Amino acid sequence: MASKRIKTDWASIRIIPGKEVLVYSHFQGKPKFLNYDDIESFQESLKRKQLSVNRWILSIPNNICISKTLDLPTNTLSEAAQMVEFELMSLVPIKPKDFVYGCTILKQQKHLLEVLVYIVRNDLLDQILEPYHKIGVYPRTIIPDSVALYSCLENIDPISPILLYIDKAQCHIFSSIKNNLRTYNRLDKIDIHDDSCIEHLANSIINLTDESKAFSDNTSITLVSKDEYKKNWPLLLKAKGVKSLITIKKQAEFLPENTLSSLYEKLLIKGAFNSINDHRYEHLNLLPSKNLNQIKRKQKIKNILLTGSLSILVLFLLWANFVLSNWRIIRTCRKVQGQIAPIEHIAKDVEHKKQLVRALQNQLSTGHEITRTFQDFYQFSPKAITISNLQYKFKTDYSHITIKGQTDSLSQALDYSEPIKESKLLKRMQITNVQQTPTPGGSIVEFKAECLLQDK
Repeated sequence: MASKRIKTDWASIRIIPGKEVLVYSHFQGKPKFLNYDDIESFQESLKRKQLSVNRWILSIPNNICISKTLDLPTNTLSEAAQMVEFELMSLVPIKPKDFVYGCTILKQQKHLLEVLVYIVRNDLLDQILEPYHKIGVYPRTIIPDSVALYSCLENIDPISPILLYIDKAQCHIFSSIKNNLRTYNRLDKIDIHDDSCIEHLANSIINLTDESKAFSDNTSITLVSKDEYKKNWPLLLKAKGVKSLITIKKQAEFLPENTLSSLYEKLLIKGAFNSINDHRYEHLNLLPSKNLNQIKRKQKIKNILLTGSLSILVLFLLWANFVLSNWRIIRTCRKVQGQIAPIEHIAKDVEHKKQLVRALQNQLSTGHEITRTFQDFYQFSPKAITISNLQYKFKTDYSHITIKGQTDSLSQALDYSEPIKESKLLKRMQITNVQQTPTPGGSIVEFKAECLLQDK
């Protein structure tokens, strides 16, 4: 058994009681048998994920199967499978709920299809499935051993209507119509040294040959065996009346040369795997309806969970995309804002400087007015008036002057506005504050006045 981890979609399995567990599948495109010495080693392989199989296929013994033939008025196997359900009561005296069935095609005529129906009781099938369920294997497809064995052996070119497979003391006899399995029979205790066994086998072959003549002129026989006496079988059978041509095929054509044990079981699991994609057996699944419904429920739950997970993932990705886009926009805005901030600072500085320049221009433009203002003040102010402070304020539409001065008498301070009226530049002088302070030998009068300049 390989130590590498093996993962596959389909695999066939067979438990040989007291011996081993056999598994067959295609791994990385190559067919491979896996042999487990006991059930414990197989379970350990599943537990450690060394072997991972999505779906299992299993073949069951033919001795628990009932086979019947039906002629149905249809041209397709899918329609025939639906019609079989209405014919079941006439085939077996068992309640439909107590058995499971499947069918394959036998022969097709113009408007008539002959099918082979396999019927298995549920209680017998449960006994077969129980050991597989115990080790965690729940088959998705179940077929009869005869179909599995024929699927493995039918890859003979050319195919013969009658196929014999002799393994140790057993002989498996198949008859087919255009590669469709028609009948299967197994003879136990076959002994090449026992004349009665040979005669019994020969009679079975002769009967099949006579039946095959009704379907085809070809009545050749293919013999597959690893028996050391396989070359003697044609002579012994012809001596008992078998007239058909017998072709011998080595079992090594179907199994690897190094296959030394469990040859029959390995043929079964290989054939079961080969039947997976065979359209002839698409309606042959003998899986009980309760198991099939359970599998469908699990698959439905799995699909719901998967759909829900994908929906959540899509919503998360949409949200993440929105957040990422928003983050990019914010980052871009911050970058632009970072580039604009220095420009705003520069703009503010420039605007401030412009204001200073305009103020300076205004001051320079009014320089001659200030000179004239001083000239008029000194020209029209009485000699008794002393100006100690003069504030010149320029506005957009007018100029304003605040004056502080002193004089010897209160009347001179109050009458100061009269001589100023004679000035062409000064107008509307108003005394706003007068304060007289006594001094030795007299008094000092301090006053404050405001004056507007004439309009230009």
